Amino acid sequence: MSSTPLSTASIRSLNAKIRSSPLGNVDFCPLQASVTGSSLTIDKKTLKSGSEELVVGVLDGKGEMVYDFARNKTAPLIKFRTPISHITGAYSFPPKLLAKWFDPTAAHDITACLQLSPAGDPAEWHEIMDEIGPKLARKFANAVREHGTCIPGDEKTNKRLQKKKESLKTEEKFSQWFETDMLGGDGTPHMSHYKGRILDPENAGFTFRSNLFKGAEKMTSSVYDDLLDGKLEEMREKVGKPCRFAPVPIYWHNKMVGPDEYDEVARRLKGSLAYAVIWIKLFANAKNRVLSLKCGIDKVVIAQLGDASGGGSDAVVNVAMDAEVEEEEGSKDVLNIFADVSQDDDGAPSAKRVKTSE
Repeated sequence: MSSTPLSTASIRSLNAKIRSSPLGNVDFCPLQASVTGSSLTIDKKTLKSGSEELVVGVLDGKGEMVYDFARNKTAPLIKFRTPISHITGAYSFPPKLLAKWFDPTAAHDITACLQLSPAGDPAEWHEIMDEIGPKLARKFANAVREHGTCIPGDEKTNKRLQKKKESLKTEEKFSQWFETDMLGGDGTPHMSHYKGRILDPENAGFTFRSNLFKGAEKMTSSVYDDLLDGKLEEMREKVGKPCRFAPVPIYWHNKMVGPDEYDEVARRLKGSLAYAVIWIKLFANAKNRVLSLKCGIDKVVIAQLGDASGGGSDAVVNVAMDAEVEEEEGSKDVLNIFADVSQDDDGAPSAKRVKTSE
């Protein structure tokens, strides 16, 4: 039996806890941006190797870059904490289901896909998520307008960008063209997580992916391997290089979901309320001269778990934030905020803080 979905007031209460929580290992939380003055940025930086690249970074309240690019060989993955969101799609999360439908002849990578849509007030949710939507697209446009792609030998794309810069005159007109014709197309530069929203604004959600087989120096075992029902070696062979099976970390009931319950919880992600930590990075493929702004899934933290048919079915809301508390691997950056569910004046449940054990 499904529980009553959380009300808009309850969603706001949970988002307020996210806003007041420490960043931990997260680099940017849009819920805190209005308070801290921090913001995402895209700019050209010189790395320790001497190469110049367009990078995604975070500016603090003083407008200074948080990361010292000159001391590092590569740009970092920027970790972005979303507000509470409605999971409207979760594909290739359950390992057993993944193994059942695995096609070794398919051209695409073995990935998990997460679709996030508004929870609570849609206008409020979109305003927050715009930080990695139209606002980030505009920053991307301004960066390539000023610096080009910064990919050696990428004359074709850079000439096109320069020609449009000269003909369109203003940043606003260039940004509009860049978003529609480049980010909304199949070429380069591109921004895959945002493309669906450009092509279908009414849908207006975001789609994120995560490779389920991470590169490694050698084949590495995982406590989740047995969930693949004997397809592990076949999947590794398709990847074609040393790797490990790495399902997306899911947090529920104040802890990371282990292999004993991962498959069941993963099957119920659709219809859940959760926040996600998303990583962001600009990748410059010099060989193919492709510039990609990519967002991937770092973790999913469930506030209300869906049932088999996609509705809410957990009467207890447990929201884990990103800061130290757990000792198990992969959860050292998680601060657990416990909440039970009471009734709002409108009859819908609301989150109420309860005392936690030390």
